[in-house]
Amino acid sequence: MSLLDSASSPDTMRRLLQALCFVWLGLVVGISFLEAPVKFTAPSLTRPVGLDVGRHVFTALNRTELVLAVFVVGSWWMGRPGSWGTGCLALVGGVLFLQTVWLLPTLKAQAATIIDGGSVEGPNYVHVAYGLLEGAKGLALAAAGWWCGG
Repeated sequence: MSLLDSASSPDTMRRLLQALCFVWLGLVVGISFLEAPVKFTAPSLTRPVGLDVGRHVFTALNRTELVLAVFVVGSWWMGRPGSWGTGCLALVGGVLFLQTVWLLPTLKAQAATIIDGGSVEGPNYVHVAYGLLEGAKGLALAAAGWWCGG
């Protein structure tokens, strides 16, 4: 077997898929569950500045996730993990789709309103939905990393 054959073997692709899942999980945890909440504990940071930074950070995270998703699909295709891993990855893809086409644009518009001096009335269900789906995505990435590696 040549080096090229072993590099594209299903086992190697499943290991790559596992690594991609755990790298992605690290990004989600580091940004969504560490950076974002901690940022607002800084006493010198105003809410509009925090929201502006958040818009940029979450746009960059989303773009990075879309690139990772392309690599995940490619390594999934070549590695053909079992149905549990595939199901977890389908959940990740569904959450990423909802975040990209609905939740992030809505949250960015709300942030722009606040930055421009306006206010958003009532409870922010979109923000709650984003957080809950981010948690589900994190759990699904952890499970996919577990199930796809073997």
